[in-house]
Amino acid sequence: MDKILSASLNTRVIFALLTLYFIWGTTFTAIKIGLDSFSPYWMAAIRFTFAGCLVGVIALFTGWKKITKYHLAKAVPVGFLLTFSNALVCAGEEGISSGIAALLVTLVPVLMVLMNWIGFDKRAPSFISVIGLVGSILGLYWAVSSQPGMSFDVKETHALIALIASTFTWAFATLWSKQPLKKAEPLPFFQNIFLQVISGGLILSVFAFLFEPNSKIILSVSGVLSIIYLAAIGTVVGYTLFFFLLKNTTSEITGTYALMNPVVAILFGVLFLGEPWNIELVYSVLIVITGVGLIIFEKSIKSFFKKIHCVLIYRK
Repeated sequence: MDKILSASLNTRVIFALLTLYFIWGTTFTAIKIGLDSFSPYWMAAIRFTFAGCLVGVIALFTGWKKITKYHLAKAVPVGFLLTFSNALVCAGEEGISSGIAALLVTLVPVLMVLMNWIGFDKRAPSFISVIGLVGSILGLYWAVSSQPGMSFDVKETHALIALIASTFTWAFATLWSKQPLKKAEPLPFFQNIFLQVISGGLILSVFAFLFEPNSKIILSVSGVLSIIYLAAIGTVVGYTLFFFLLKNTTSEITGTYALMNPVVAILFGVLFLGEPWNIELVYSVLIVITGVGLIIFEKSIKSFFKKIHCVLIYRK
């Protein structure tokens, strides 16, 4: 635990961390507002195509290497999965509140532990992670089942399925993106993000055109502003802050965004969208945050208890 406490939490890191909490937490609110003007898949397609263009301009000025088929073979499918995951969040928010949607997305660290165990690193979860897994799932069940107005009709059931599918897609794509690139040197950061985001946005556009029934595009002020916010702030600024934090502080501290996203989303949903809440929601959020926190801070917690154990043995 002392590793985290001694991390370089200077003014820039604290500001970046708090800004990331705000930005990625409020994206759920922006999505909810944007859905009044756009159907889910078109909304995500326009967002990421626009964001890809913005990132591409940045990439041209910050470093550009030759793109090979090996880069495309990884960036294109990963980019599509990540952007499709966001499109599923948009689809989910058509049926349930933005706060509950954000809470369900906290399943991503939980699923990453399970996927690492089953298919990637083949590393079994520790006892602490298992407690976190069980606690998070129970907390999510309590939050959804006790939500005022939840009737679990067809619309809400489809929304929950979309959000759960979104967490699986995001977790898988994240783990896949961490696999080393074969037969090619890694691209500069912004160029790699450009390839992922623009390919995902363009593929989503085709997907929305072919498969989204009752597609809707209304050029309202609130809808356009939500797209601009999601693309420029949520994607470009959010990712820049995220990787700045990974470089300048510990991964555990950076990962706390997963704990704060639902808190910010629920708060903004209640204050600005009039979404319902009750005391059960508060308790369940605390349980989910605790469970996810155990997973994120697993190594630090184990190190902390090992040191306590050593001190106790030394005193004997």
